[in-house]
Amino acid sequence: MQDGHALDVLRGFPGLEAESALWLSHQCAVYGSLQHDQQCLLASIGITAEEAGKVPMTAEEAKAASQAAARLGGSAGLASARSFAAAHQHLAVPSDYVHDDYPLGRWLVAQRSKERRHLRATGTAWPPGRRLTELDPWWNPPWHFPWQRHYQQARTLWQEGSLLLPGQHGPPGGRDEDEDPLMVWLRRQCARHDVLQLEQQNLLADIGITAVTARTVTASLTRPALGEIELAQARSYAAEHGNLAVTDRTRYNGHPLGSWLLHQRQRAADGRIEPARITALNALAPHWNPPWPLTWQRAYHQARAATDSGTLTRTDRRWIRTQTQLWDSLHPSQQQLLAHLGATGTAVPAPARTTARRYPPGEGLPHARAYATLHGHLAVSTHTHHDGFPLGRWLVQQRRKARSGQLSAPTLQELTVLDPWWNPPWPFTWHRNYHLHCTLAAAGGPVPEDSRRWADRQITQWDRLHPHQQALLTTARITTAP
Repeated sequence: MQDGHALDVLRGFPGLEAESALWLSHQCAVYGSLQHDQQCLLASIGITAEEAGKVPMTAEEAKAASQAAARLGGSAGLASARSFAAAHQHLAVPSDYVHDDYPLGRWLVAQRSKERRHLRATGTAWPPGRRLTELDPWWNPPWHFPWQRHYQQARTLWQEGSLLLPGQHGPPGGRDEDEDPLMVWLRRQCARHDVLQLEQQNLLADIGITAVTARTVTASLTRPALGEIELAQARSYAAEHGNLAVTDRTRYNGHPLGSWLLHQRQRAADGRIEPARITALNALAPHWNPPWPLTWQRAYHQARAATDSGTLTRTDRRWIRTQTQLWDSLHPSQQQLLAHLGATGTAVPAPARTTARRYPPGEGLPHARAYATLHGHLAVSTHTHHDGFPLGRWLVQQRRKARSGQLSAPTLQELTVLDPWWNPPWPFTWHRNYHLHCTLAAAGGPVPEDSRRWADRQITQWDRLHPHQQALLTTARITTAP
């Protein structure tokens, strides 16, 4: 009401200041997306749903009204997010996205960062984030945000009725499937469907990609684009040499086998490799992606071949003797491999050479030692802190160094003694879920639904798992039916 008189909606609220009139015009334009309490407040000053629908606005007027609403209605970012969500039903925008001259993408990146810091510090939800959650429940998902952006692109096509799955005729936009980023992403989701989070699987089901659909699509795609040529070369090499411990520069039959295997190991470390690919490579060589440096694996196979042929050289014997002296610091699987060479841990270690140079232990080792003593493992998340030290980030760095052969021998040995599987050859998220399930089961109480569902999934995927994963699950009483 204005001075006891009703507001004139049709004439643009004459008598009010320009900013206030534009703000009210914006509320009329977005009336349908307002909360019930907001609509009641507007009704108290004479702006009902019927009155709001009478406001005619050009594109320029709507833009000016949105900017005025941002200035008068609290946070400019929140107003921009509300305007975008009202038009698109989501907030999955790129970081450089600008909406109505406002840097909405950068603002949302900052809000996601604030919510994650608040969650790590307090373990509770970030109160300001509730408004954004009302606009889009997945504005800050627990998975990588690029996944959410790709999903929204696919959902938009699905809502338009033009979403086609990989292998179907006529990919979106008329482009080839191998060149279309969205088609490549859809193909990857079908291949990785079983290892996605339950919420991701539910979102995919909303656009028609169920578990059955994903398996059907993956089984139908046997094109060279999925790495079948490289896998065939790996199969041929393993049949000829008995292993896949090749250097990064190894070429086989004209194909870059070494660089392809390096790429598969990197994808396995990031959890981005298809389960079927892991199954195939595990069948060819169980230690194609060992948790120890690949240089050790190559040296072992060289000594194994020399032992089998009776052509052991002095260098081979010296290497085997060195492994015997380091026996207690080796991974259990390394010890099993060395047993095939007749090596055991009973030999007397050679006296250590004295040197004037001393190497102090890494700053993270005392924290890793204390954590492993308390919990029995080192399967910590990236954000884990121990006594104020970023243990999770430090272990990520050590795993990267170990895979590239740059980790110092003392650090590698101590970490292996603390936890033989501190650097597993399978996705680290799997290892964290395994230890979480073991901890919950050992507590004796009811196991949460998510953890029970994870255990059931391991049984259905048993044949795809690494032999050592199967052994770990067996110790946790998770196994296939006899």
